Amino acid sequence: MLFLTFTGQMSGQKPTIEVQPSSIDVSPWYSTVKARVILKNGGMRTLARSSLSAVTNDALRVVIGKQDTPALPAGGVSVWPVEIREVDKARLPGSVLFDALYTTDDGTREHAYASLAIKLTDAGQQKPVEISVHGTFDSIAANRPGLGCLLATNNLDVPVNITRIDVTLPPSLHLPANKTPGPFIVPPRSATRQGIELDAAASVTPGKYSVPFELRAEWDALGHHESRTLVVNQDATVGVFFESEILKALGVPSFLLLPGCLFIFTMQLLLAFGLFGLVRT
Repeated sequence: MLFLTFTGQMSGQKPTIEVQPSSIDVSPWYSTVKARVILKNGGMRTLARSSLSAVTNDALRVVIGKQDTPALPAGGVSVWPVEIREVDKARLPGSVLFDALYTTDDGTREHAYASLAIKLTDAGQQKPVEISVHGTFDSIAANRPGLGCLLATNNLDVPVNITRIDVTLPPSLHLPANKTPGPFIVPPRSATRQGIELDAAASVTPGKYSVPFELRAEWDALGHHESRTLVVNQDATVGVFFESEILKALGVPSFLLLPGCLFIFTMQLLLAFGLFGLVRT
């Protein structure tokens, strides 16, 4: 008679963990992404308890939720929900290493590891919202405002709300009360313009100034509310510019007032009237 003796566990496997998804592609404007860590008890012993921790060196903040099944029988599955926050401030591509520490019913303590990779999408280098200022602001004076526009470009597939526009002006400039730019909406994959007028103040100090425009952009995407503060600087020159209304009325081209032209015309007049002692014969 032949006797066969089997030793060890039927499966011969230890508990393992798996991250789903194991890799996440994000745009740089994402601030939070979600995943889950699954503990699979492939052994024959019950896991009396288990805990999960995470390590990252890429400035990501990992928030681990509550485990659904702390005690896990053989062949059982347990899940931790996790959130990866501050993705927009992290060094990407980045990664998170998860460490599951489990204790079997006989008191044995062991670890299981799995990692999550986070990287930028192919279009990740494109900013979600871009702003720029266009116009003529190089000769602002009394009765001569600087006119232009604020251009907001939405590179997303959802509308973007510009909820606030702050313009920091030097004492020599001011915004007309009835022409202050206000909140507006930029449709998906499009651009919207807002008119801008910069006037000289009653008392000015001539010079070139930097005028910062600060916008607050907000939108909803993939179940998250996102917001960004965008800043663009525009140079503006303020001075005292004199114009001859008579010359303007006569239609005299401005280039004729340049010093070189005036010298030539003056010499011609002097020659014409013989002021250099020239006598016509």
